[in-house]
Amino acid sequence: MTTIVTTRPNGHRRVQINLDPKSKVEQHHKNEVDINQIVQKFTRTGLLPQRTTEPRYGDFTGVIDYHDAQNRILQAEHDFMQLPSDIRTRFKNDPGLLLNFINDPANASEAAKMGLIPGLPVQPKEPEKATTEEAKTSESTSEESTKAETE
Repeated sequence: MTTIVTTRPNGHRRVQINLDPKSKVEQHHKNEVDINQIVQKFTRTGLLPQRTTEPRYGDFTGVIDYHDAQNRILQAEHDFMQLPSDIRTRFKNDPGLLLNFINDPANASEAAKMGLIPGLPVQPKEPEKATTEEAKTSESTSEESTKAETE
């Protein structure tokens, strides 16, 4: 890489940077894509250049358009944001990492334990045990309400 700095007669500096003396452009294609060459060949032969590859045919009716794809992305991000924060943090707040995790069969049991895919039932957290006084109070209250209903 070379840098050339010159000063013009009006006092302004001109800075030129030459990155690589060799061009990375494939020059052997230049005649094939030069419009002047193409027109000259057409006037001589009456034929336009032909494709060298076969066209691709297929049924693309199931392909979604750009708008639908963007809507699916927004829906995925919305669904991801509805997950608990500890799960989002585990996947660095990136829905793509979550999808990669879920789509890997090796992670199926862990994903089921986290409640991300159906399979193993999610174990609810155990409620905190009430103190013995609260337990006695709730038992006596339930017994009193049962007696009142029977009378």
